[in-house]
Amino acid sequence: MWSEFKEFALKGDVMDLAVGLVIGAAFGKIVNSLVVDIVMPPIGQTVVEFFIVAFAIFLVVRQVNRWRRAQPAK
Repeated sequence: MWSEFKEFALKGDVMDLAVGLVIGAAFGKIVNSLVVDIVMPPIGQTVVEFFIVAFAIFLVVRQVNRWRRAQPAK
């Protein structure tokens, strides 16, 4: 059972999901603090927070895709 779980957990899709979850949570808190404390008082739009989080996640996914393309195929 342990070896099956290890094989499942180390698949690319599961690792992508885990990375996305961690990055989303971390960036979410940082961006939320930035938007609530600095951006929101003068502007007052929630859309700004969404675009900041979406752009940050886009940059990370873009970099991961570059790393994957650089690795030689097995």
